[in-house]
Amino acid sequence: MKPTINSLFLSTCFMLSMATTIHSQSLSFGIRTGINSATVNVEDESGLNVEPESRTGLDIGLMLEIGLTEDFSIQPEIHYMQKGFEQVFEILGDEFESELSLNYLEIPILAKYSFGSETVRGFVNAGPSLGYALSGKTIESFNGDKEETDLDFEEEEFSRLDFSFALGGGIGFKTGPATIFVDVRYLLGLSNLDDSENDTTVRNRGLGFAVGAMFPLGE
Repeated sequence: MKPTINSLFLSTCFMLSMATTIHSQSLSFGIRTGINSATVNVEDESGLNVEPESRTGLDIGLMLEIGLTEDFSIQPEIHYMQKGFEQVFEILGDEFESELSLNYLEIPILAKYSFGSETVRGFVNAGPSLGYALSGKTIESFNGDKEETDLDFEEEEFSRLDFSFALGGGIGFKTGPATIFVDVRYLLGLSNLDDSENDTTVRNRGLGFAVGAMFPLGE
């Protein structure tokens, strides 16, 4: 059973309400910006060997860190994230390039564990992430000619919804009231993006690198 936008919204509201009803030790707001090295994992029961290459896109996110203890917090986020993949073929000695570019609204809800001193703290985080493809396009290049086509999700039987598991870590440096951080995050797609009746599964993969800042709210 595939997740829906309504289930995403309800799940997000439920987890936020649960977190805020607990007496939190701190509340911070942050911004994270970086790159996402994206590709897809393709499994085809017909034996067709497909090995897409990665493409680099933007990853810009806002986050809210809800501290439950000194070291443990819940961190809901909302991102604009670019995913997709590239493929390069050689046809009769000529190179043919095909690229799929996807623009996602991504909502991770992460559990975060922090450790270290007051000025320098490491952290690890993990949790589910639900994405919705806002738009997409295919870019094909052959003999110097390039053609771009908007992706029709229904016609191509390509699912807009993408349920993933996020796992990451990083380090933060306290500078005045703010905390500047750098982090790395791996996004493991669990949903099959192929909505056709073919015996093919296509799942997103992504490795992100980012910098950001957290700012305390309230006292």
